[in-house]
Amino acid sequence: MVLTQNGYIQVNSYALDASYPRYASTFKSITRSVVPDPSISYKAKWSDSLPAFIRNISMEKVLEYTLIGAFLGLASGLWSKRFKKKSKL
Repeated sequence: MVLTQNGYIQVNSYALDASYPRYASTFKSITRSVVPDPSISYKAKWSDSLPAFIRNISMEKVLEYTLIGAFLGLASGLWSKRFKKKSKL
C-alpha cells in the first residue's frame, strides 16, 4: 500500500498455494515498482503525530455546532428577557 495525498494505491496479487512460490518474486517486484507521481505523493503533516481521535475531528462540524449553540443561547436569552417579570424591590 502506497499513501498519496488523496488516498492510497493498493496492488493485489493472487495465486493458488501450490503455485505461489513460483510467482512470489514477480508479485514482490510488481508491488515494489509502484511509485506515485511526486505531485500526489504523500507529504507528512504536523497533525500526523496527534492521536487518531483528535486527527479525525471535523472542524467544519465543530464550527457548525458552535454556531448552532450560539444561536440557541441568543434565542434563549432573548426569550427569557422578553417574558421576565420585573421584580419589585
